[in-house]
Amino acid sequence: ARSSAVKAPGPTFTTLSYAAASEVLGDPARFSSSLTSNTLGRAMGRTMLELDPPEHTENRAIVATAFRPKEMERWVVEIVRPAVDELIDGVVESLREHGRAELVRTIAVPLPMMVITRMLGLPEDFRPQVAQWAMDILGARLDPDRAIRAADEFTEYCAGYADEKRRRPGNDLVSSLVTAQVA
Repeated sequence: ARSSAVKAPGPTFTTLSYAAASEVLGDPARFSSSLTSNTLGRAMGRTMLELDPPEHTENRAIVATAFRPKEMERWVVEIVRPAVDELIDGVVESLREHGRAELVRTIAVPLPMMVITRMLGLPEDFRPQVAQWAMDILGARLDPDRAIRAADEFTEYCAGYADEKRRRPGNDLVSSLVTAQVA
C-alpha cells in the first residue's frame, strides 16, 4: 500500500491528514523519531523527541503527571492569561502613544518565551538568556558548533536548576517533573 506521508527535504516526512499522521506515529520501524538525532540531537543529546516505543512510552509515563488536564488549566489561568494580558497591555499602550504597534516584536516573539519560562519557574530576568540559548539550539543546521555550545550551557544550567527544585520544589513544571513518579 502507498503511504500517505509525503517525503520532505532531508530525512523528514510531512503528513497532510490525520490518517497519515496516525500512520507515521504508529509505525516507528519505517518512521523513526531517531531522525532528529542528526539535527537537534547533535546539539541537545538524546531527548524524548527522538525516542521510539517502548522507550518513548516509558518516559512519557513519567512526565505525563505534569501535563494532566488539571495542571494544564492551572497554567492557563496562572501563566498564559496573565502573560497575554501583560503583552496586550503593552500593545495598547504603544497604540495610544504612537498610533501603531509591532505585533510580531511585542507579542509573537515574547509570548512563547514568557509562557515557557514562567511554566518552568525561571527568574524573569533570565528570560533573555534562555531565549538566546533557544535560538542558538534551533539554529543547529546553520551553526552546529554554536548550537552545541548553547545546549551545553543550557544543560549545565538546567542540571543545577533541577537539583535546586529537588531540594525545594515549587509550583512549577520543573518541580513537577523532578518529583514525578511512575504510578
